[in-house]
Amino acid sequence: MATIRLIPSTYTRSSTNRVTVTDASNMYNNTDHTSNYASIRGRNSSSSGPYYAFIHGFNFDSVPSDVIVNSFTIKIRCYKNSYLATGSSYRLRLASTPSNNSAISNTVLSSDIGTTSTVYTFPNGSLTWDTIKNYGSDFSVEIPLMSTSNQYPYLYVYGVEIEVDYSIPVYHNITASSNVSGIIINPTSETVVESNDLTLTITSDGTPFIITDNGNNVTS
Repeated sequence: MATIRLIPSTYTRSSTNRVTVTDASNMYNNTDHTSNYASIRGRNSSSSGPYYAFIHGFNFDSVPSDVIVNSFTIKIRCYKNSYLATGSSYRLRLASTPSNNSAISNTVLSSDIGTTSTVYTFPNGSLTWDTIKNYGSDFSVEIPLMSTSNQYPYLYVYGVEIEVDYSIPVYHNITASSNVSGIIINPTSETVVESNDLTLTITSDGTPFIITDNGNNVTS
């Protein structure tokens, strides 16, 4: 098995007037990154909002199309200031597009963001690899920004990633042939990925046969 870590490359704001992002490039890292952060600021009002920021632009083409994806994990390293609202309505979640109308069910963080740098893992809900790959660069981490007072709420982000665990498939070409006086005739082939089952049923009239696996005789 192997691992690749996809990182974002852009962000979107629900309001260019109410949401400010500073040093955005600092959050285009995986969650091992701790040296600096991007600052995401919301509106300084507890009577309006929330506003939203969306981190997205993951390059799914970095994962080869012919591999087997065993699992994926979506994580963020961040912390907040004391004015960013908490509670289930204001927790980070995943979205299919950079829009607060596109939140994905059952992907809300299970805890509030704290005031020290921490790595948080999103629930995958019913998401599959094919689903998020089809969302493409629109697939987003959604950040609700709501102030608890007349002070600016901040989220500080060090990195966001999709960690993908995958395997490179091994293919077996199974061939069944008649063996007439050493001459191989009527070959029939089937290809199967290693660890998958293949049932081969042979109906014989008494003519000898030979079975090969990638050219190796496995008749016995």
